[in-house]
Amino acid sequence: MTAADQTLRHLVAWGLPGGPEEPLDLDGVQGLTRLSAWHRVTGVVLEALADGAATGIGDDLIESLEEQHRRILHQSLAAEADLVWVTDRYREAGIEFRVLKGCATAHLDHDDPALRTTSDVDLLVRHHDFRRASDLLAAVNDRQAPPPDLRPDWNDRYARERAVKIVVGAWIDIHQTLVAGYWGMSIDHDALFEDPSDFVVAGRRLLGLGANDRFAHAVIHAGFSSVVRIQSFRDVAVLAARHDVSPVDILNDSRWRPISGLLGRGIERTATLLPMAPELVEWAGSVRPRRRESMAFRTLNGGDGGSYYRSGPLALPPWQWPRYLYPIVIPSQEYLDWHGRSRLDHFGRALPRWRRRP
Repeated sequence: MTAADQTLRHLVAWGLPGGPEEPLDLDGVQGLTRLSAWHRVTGVVLEALADGAATGIGDDLIESLEEQHRRILHQSLAAEADLVWVTDRYREAGIEFRVLKGCATAHLDHDDPALRTTSDVDLLVRHHDFRRASDLLAAVNDRQAPPPDLRPDWNDRYARERAVKIVVGAWIDIHQTLVAGYWGMSIDHDALFEDPSDFVVAGRRLLGLGANDRFAHAVIHAGFSSVVRIQSFRDVAVLAARHDVSPVDILNDSRWRPISGLLGRGIERTATLLPMAPELVEWAGSVRPRRRESMAFRTLNGGDGGSYYRSGPLALPPWQWPRYLYPIVIPSQEYLDWHGRSRLDHFGRALPRWRRRP
């Protein structure tokens, strides 16, 4: 771990429960601005520095951090403009949705939304609206950006999301589940539409997940993604500390029990970077995944994004396995052309992985 990594952790943890209380000397630390920008925590770092989290702060550092933060804020405002645009069209079409991740938690869980930036828009729609929600944006989709579906109807049935790149805007990630493969198929997503939290952007009343579900989703994201910026881990720490209900009680909710191993991994990964309540760390260490989830973890083979889908059959009845597996092993020609693969090459990539599946 570099000095810049250690410094960033110190600054991001400043002000969190259990975080550092003594300032750190920044003299000689290199690369802090670049690292802060990559992790999208320039605002958090600037706030910590203003609060006395460090000494030896040069004017050049503050200026470079402020410049990067303005650039990232511009991306966030552009994403919020896209959110407003999509909101109007979905409401006209009668599509119910919930705003996920950064666009929601910035307004719901931070006193200053500028501290939680984002570069895209994540929306959760009901399963039966997934195709319609995607088709509604087809006219403005930059079709050079998103890959084609594995095969017609497969993504509508089983995929976590469909990413749409608006020609004049950013990525819109339309989710029908919070997570891919076994884990997503084991969650009752209709229940996530209950008890929403509301916030306002550009005069539009928007709905995000309820506070407890936002915390659980942050933990899921921390445990699920192979590459997670420290901003997302900070979401876990902020949400754990901000709400009245015990975080352990939230994670012990029966709705999350089938994915308790993933939640435990999210807490453990967060605790390696940021301070966490001892009872949460103890809970994560005591979690014993159910047999099917343990088998699902064994399908990951390193945790690349596509590998999560190989766990899907563990959440499906056997008669659905051929419909699920066939497009993964033998996708459409359009999909192969987009990725620049021959059918034999793709089969050679997929088959050894499936052989390792328990």
